[in-house]
Amino acid sequence: MASWGHWGHRGGWGHQGGSIGAVGTRGRRGGDVGIRGSSTDGGGTPGGRGGLSRRPQLGSPTALADPETERRLRGAAERGGHTLYVPRGALWGCEDIRRMDEAGTLAALKVTMTKAPQSFRLEGRLRERLAAGGGTRSVLYEGPLRPLCPLAPNNVNTMAAAAVAAPRLGFDGVRACLVADPSVPEWHIVEVEVTSVGDEGRALRVTSTRRNPAVPGAVTGKATRDAFWSSLLACHGHGGCVQLC
Repeated sequence: MASWGHWGHRGGWGHQGGSIGAVGTRGRRGGDVGIRGSSTDGGGTPGGRGGLSRRPQLGSPTALADPETERRLRGAAERGGHTLYVPRGALWGCEDIRRMDEAGTLAALKVTMTKAPQSFRLEGRLRERLAAGGGTRSVLYEGPLRPLCPLAPNNVNTMAAAAVAAPRLGFDGVRACLVADPSVPEWHIVEVEVTSVGDEGRALRVTSTRRNPAVPGAVTGKATRDAFWSSLLACHGHGGCVQLC
């Protein structure tokens, strides 16, 4: 059984919790897909010396921001011949991003997430910055994705999925922006900006905006359950790799 905790806490990386176990397409235990966070033990669970069992889905993609955790999980996938599935969550257009990255035509990728202050679960200096905001719109963070993940592990899984979709950029190349805005208490807004390789001022640019209705104060929006279920249904047909679903 795998287990994990918040960033920096004993037990691993990502969201706090434990093994959700294996579920089939009808939700029964003992099925083909195991939903779990990353484990730090040395056994056959994700990240250990053995291979991956069943077809595990990484519930918290921010775990991959830790280079050692990513190395161990990718290695376990290759050894076991089973795919480690990473849910795309609220990332719109991830297939197009992946194709551009594979073709070498992706120059830049930025993800901006805007939520009401009470919807954030932050650590360290970001928690202090949020408290100092005084109820006004404020940019909590803007910069490379990797340093943000341990400070907001519950809020930036969509950004982490972007880094998985674009491994050439990865967690150091994907740009992240986190905005606290009290004027949107019932919405979680994700803006994805994609820029292709090209002459300055004449490169392809695509911007998508996803507005997800949410209960005030909730970490995730109302469309999250459906998105996660769709990801579960996509967990088949691959082998021995890390795959967005």
